[in-house]
Amino acid sequence: MFRSLLLSIFLVCLAPLSFAQTLPNFKANFDVQFMGFNLGTAKQQFSCQNNLCTLTSVAKPEGLVAKFVNESTVETIKIQQNDTLFRWLSYHKTLTRHKSGRTIIKQMDLVRQNNQVIYLQADALMPRTWPASDNLYDTLSLAYAIQYRLLNHRPITGLILQDEKGQYPLQLLDRAQDSVELPWLDDEVPATYLKFKTNFATLRLWLLNPGTLKQGLNFFPAVVEVYNKRTDKTVELSLQSPPK
Repeated sequence: MFRSLLLSIFLVCLAPLSFAQTLPNFKANFDVQFMGFNLGTAKQQFSCQNNLCTLTSVAKPEGLVAKFVNESTVETIKIQQNDTLFRWLSYHKTLTRHKSGRTIIKQMDLVRQNNQVIYLQADALMPRTWPASDNLYDTLSLAYAIQYRLLNHRPITGLILQDEKGQYPLQLLDRAQDSVELPWLDDEVPATYLKFKTNFATLRLWLLNPGTLKQGLNFFPAVVEVYNKRTDKTVELSLQSPPK
C-alpha cells in the first residue's frame, strides 16, 4: 500500500510536466490593415535555441501604398521560454523613413536588466526605468505570451503592456467563443475571442482553437486588433496563410 501511495504521488507530480507545452519555431505572414487600408505584409518568425528565443517582425508597405507610406519597421524581441515560463527579455525596433531624398533611421531599445526594464535611448538626465515582471510584454509578443498561457492553462489576467513611455496594466474585458475567416479556408473556423484594455488602448484577439492548425500551434493568433485612443487609429493584423 505504501509503495502504491508513493507511485501515485510521483505520477501526480509528473503530470504538469508531461503536459507542459512550449511554442515551436514558426514563420507566419500577416496582412496589415491601418485605417481601412491594406499596408502590406508583416513577416514574423519565432525561433529558439535551448531556452533563448527570438521573435522578429519585418513590415514594409507594398504596392500602391508604398508611394504614400514611406516607412518600414523591423522589430526583434528576445524571450526566455521553458516548461514553466515565457519571460520577456528585450525589445528592439528599427524604423526606417524615406523623406525628401533622405533616409532617416531611428532605433528604440527596451531591455531587462536585473529587476528593471530600461529604455536605452532615454535622455541621460531623465532615465526611464520600470520594475521588471514576468507578466510584462510589448505589443508584438503579447499575443504569443497569451498563446503560451492558454496552452498551459495559465491565467491571462494581470498582464502588463510595456513600451518606451511606460507600463500599462491590461484589464480583461471579455472572453468568449467566436469564429474567424481565414483566406485559405472556405468556412469560418472556431476561435477564442479576447478583449483587453489599458488606459490608452483596446486590444482584441482571435486565437485559433485546437485542431485548426497543425499540432503545436493551438491558440495561434489569427487576428490581432489594436485601437489607440491617443491617435484614434486602429491597426489590425490578420493571418495570411498557415504558419510554417
